[in-house]
Amino acid sequence: FTSEEINRNKETFITAQEPMMATYHQSAIPMDDFINSIPRDALAEALLFALEENKAGHCISNSQIESMINERMGWK
Repeated sequence: FTSEEINRNKETFITAQEPMMATYHQSAIPMDDFINSIPRDALAEALLFALEENKAGHCISNSQIESMINERMGWK
């Protein structure tokens, strides 16, 4: 390859990359906006509820969830 061909390929890569990055940023911004729109007091209430449920024993451990998934998918 000549240096001109290499430079042309670099430009093609950068040009091809731009739409992918634009799509990523467009999809990431609305999610960030959504998360930032959740009131902090609502998040605090959800956290307190989750902690209370956990202390009351109304929870499933990660290993139990993993076992259920494995069983349902037939991986066990």
